[in-house]
Order: sequence, then structure tokens, then C-alpha cells
Amino acid sequence: MSNLEKLNKIISTQKSTWQQEATWRNENEEWLSQSFDIAMLVLDTLREKKMTQKELAEKMKVSPQFINKIVKGQENLSLETISKLRSALGIKLIEVAGSEAMTEVVYDYQQAYEVSELFRKQVFEKAAEKGYVGLESVQVYAKEQVLEYKMQA
Repeated sequence: MSNLEKLNKIISTQKSTWQQEATWRNENEEWLSQSFDIAMLVLDTLREKKMTQKELAEKMKVSPQFINKIVKGQENLSLETISKLRSALGIKLIEVAGSEAMTEVVYDYQQAYEVSELFRKQVFEKAAEKGYVGLESVQVYAKEQVLEYKMQA
């Protein structure tokens, strides 16, 4: 069998649907984007609560497969599903006009980096004041500070 015959044998006879799929994604971009945002919030909350998708499914009385669709961010969620998620996870997912305003948390990575750098510099300075020099010594100092903090709490 020649290479051309092998190629023709493995080539799909079905016409590609990528263009229709791209058009559909473009037409549904707004709700897909919101669905993705909800999926990320659900995944973050599951992680924080150390809860599995299966446990969430049981709490919502839905199938684990349905939860999997939700966390993929490609499910057009009904108000019923959003309400079940809210109850099961204790989080607010949408804001309805006229209801109390939803607090939006925006995580600023640059600011977080700057704060961590400032904290790191302060730890090194305090460690140097107490005679700790070098990375390993500063790590020992930091561990001592954590222990001291835990003893106070």
C-alpha cells in the first residue's frame, strides 16, 4: 500500500465543523464568559472547603457528570442551578437588580507581589537586627517568629 493510499484511508470523510463551532462560540460569548467565571468561583470554593465535585453533586441532588459540565464553564446555567450552587456552597454567584449589592473581590497580582516583597524585606531587616545573616539563618528566624505567633494565638 502506497503512502497516498494510507493517507486516504486515515483521512476522515466527515466535513470539519470548526467554522460552525467558532461561529457558535462567538454568538454565545457573553454567557460562556459568565459561565466560565462561575466555574472558576465554584472550583475555588470547592478547593477552599476541601469538597469534591461528587460531594457537591450529592448536596445539590444532581449527577457528578452535571457538576463536571458546570466546572468546565460551558454549561448554560438555569436560575434553579445557580440557586442550588449558592445554597450548597454558601456563595453568591449573580446579582439581581434591586437586591443588595454584591461585593466584587478583585485580586491584584501586582499589589500582592509588592506586599510580599515588602514583607520579605522587613523579615530580612528584622533578622539582621537580631544577628541572623544569610538565607538559612533568616529561615530559622522566620520559623521562630511563626512559632512565637502561634504561641500567642
